[in-house]
Amino acid sequence: MDGAGSSPKLRTIEEEKAEEFIRLIQSQVEHEVESATPLGHELTSAFVSVGAGYIVQDGGSPEFIPAFFDDRVGQRKATVYGYCPVDDQGVLRLFTGDYSPDEAVRSIGKQAFEQLVTRAAYFFSCASSNVDMSLSSDAAACVEHIREAGGKIEDIRIIVLSDRRVNASEIEAKSGGIPIRSETYDIERLHRISDVAVRRSDIVLDFTKEPCGPVPCIEVSGRDFNYKTYLLMLNGETLYRLFERYGARLYELNLRAYLQPKTPVNKGILATIREVPERFLAYNNGLSATADEIEAGIENGQVVIRRLIGFQIVNGAQTTSSVHRARKNELDVSRVHVALKLTKVNSENLDEIVPLITEYANTQNPIRASDLRANLEFHRLVESLSERIWTPDGESRWFYERARGSYEAALLRYGTTDKKKREFRLENPKSQVFKKEEMGINWMSWNGHPDTASRGAQKNFTRFMETVAELVASGFKPDGDFYRNTIAMIIISKAAERAVKRNGITGYKAQIRYYLIALLHDRFGEEFKLSRVWREQSVSEELKSLLETWAPLVRDELVRTANGQNVTEWCKKSACWEALREMTLPIIDIPETAGEDSSADESAVIIDPEVSEDVSADADFETAKDQENIHLCQSLPESAWSAIAAWGAKDRILDDFDRRITATMLHMSISGWHKPPSPKQARHAARIARLAMDQGVIPDSY
Repeated sequence: MDGAGSSPKLRTIEEEKAEEFIRLIQSQVEHEVESATPLGHELTSAFVSVGAGYIVQDGGSPEFIPAFFDDRVGQRKATVYGYCPVDDQGVLRLFTGDYSPDEAVRSIGKQAFEQLVTRAAYFFSCASSNVDMSLSSDAAACVEHIREAGGKIEDIRIIVLSDRRVNASEIEAKSGGIPIRSETYDIERLHRISDVAVRRSDIVLDFTKEPCGPVPCIEVSGRDFNYKTYLLMLNGETLYRLFERYGARLYELNLRAYLQPKTPVNKGILATIREVPERFLAYNNGLSATADEIEAGIENGQVVIRRLIGFQIVNGAQTTSSVHRARKNELDVSRVHVALKLTKVNSENLDEIVPLITEYANTQNPIRASDLRANLEFHRLVESLSERIWTPDGESRWFYERARGSYEAALLRYGTTDKKKREFRLENPKSQVFKKEEMGINWMSWNGHPDTASRGAQKNFTRFMETVAELVASGFKPDGDFYRNTIAMIIISKAAERAVKRNGITGYKAQIRYYLIALLHDRFGEEFKLSRVWREQSVSEELKSLLETWAPLVRDELVRTANGQNVTEWCKKSACWEALREMTLPIIDIPETAGEDSSADESAVIIDPEVSEDVSADADFETAKDQENIHLCQSLPESAWSAIAAWGAKDRILDDFDRRITATMLHMSISGWHKPPSPKQARHAARIARLAMDQGVIPDSY
């Protein structure tokens, strides 16, 4: 056969990037552990948590809740590292793992694999049969959930994670008549499902090294356009080789976000390949794709494409996967030819045009690609805000992890030396990293949808992004206020989580947290000042106390109103939220509802420099840093402070407090600095000025 079986095995992009991904995983685990000298099970727990994040992001599990247990129960050992509550189909997922970064042998065999599965299955057996177990609070919550779910558990998936290659077949068994199946995520599979492992620029198609050679094409766009379009044909064998090497990463990121884990294979396409492959070009609509770079040339008087960088298919996923499947099934695809419309967009128009190409190339798709474009823009803007907006003390930023693992990837890029790593961590503390799912959970909870948040991170995120698409359609765009409010909600969420923990609550911890956030907003309404939480970067002691008082009351009310139902499932229903809104809760005065933002008094902003009080009367107590700040403020001309004021107002990059400081400096500069700013004023003003310099708003020096 011409097209099948003769060529050597292709080296995949995953194989080439495996070492880089392993380093990334190890860095994530290192940041996940809290102890300076972690024990073996702490490292494995951290690894399972990191790996589970990729699985949840990929849709392999609705969520992951840590629940470590590793002990003997009777004569046998039971081990589990986490779980996902029973879903709508009655599936309970238990997570276990193997983490051996220093092990020379980079694979585990059948015996070790079966031991991992058996110990997790035994944990379920013990938990479901009311056997006495010495449990941590997290494991106790898992056991309580299993015992409460009871007969609703119809299937058990034991998810096995490993930082090595697993050389063993999946296991199927039964426990108490309930089917048990293992599902393996070894280092290779984790790598395949991670969006951070392979970048667009890593997808390089060098036709000069392919059997087909440089591909003849027709250039159909003129030189004056900000894009170029080429029409060409790829034979089936070339398309197979491309997909074999890059897999679903050939699909444009927006498109891939809506594809199922396995793109369906079209039976009609397969029939054409099998019966009349030479008619494939006539029957099939072909592919639409984009590339960041296209290397074209002239050979024998014909325009040819030699090399592509950042190749992404925006329409034709079904065609591509079907041709690949046919070749895998040993059908001859050498006579198959597929039309390809290839577009190169200038870098400055990439974010604007590529999503539009995706949308218009997929108009037959029932999922609106316009929603995807809005979502892409939304996350890009939030990421940009996180890079530009510093915390009020000017010392650090919150890091928006738009793609899982991007924090560690950024650390590896920036931290070329130990000093640079320390600088990166000081500016971007691990405690100030937030993920898109976390943002969605907290926004939905704060805005009165704790029931949606309780459905799990992925389902909630889908609903959150549907809401975002609706808002964007009405003209909404995330700005500085949106971003600061988002961070404030995350800070409140962390406080609610600590309140649940301090009460020793073991079950429904996540759900209680979501309902606490929703009830807080429901009870205090618009009187609650998120701006104060942002300014302080913490909640008040009074609010901490209130949350601790509410937490057990909310838990009891969730259980009571469930009225014998599965509490986890009850929390997902709107009726649960309606019932909780009727509960009586104690209310106390909290600073977050004060009429004025008390933090605004901190630096005595003076609009009129001609004041009776000499605000710099304490100059004798100025530090060298204060003097440096005052000098910086006075060294900037009126035009600089004017530029900063305009920049701060755009997208509300600066909050109200910072804009008042900037207005004061502008007024003082117009008046010729009749009096210098006070040390407190200069501290904030210098922070704002340095941020403006970092962002290129004003020059570094005058």
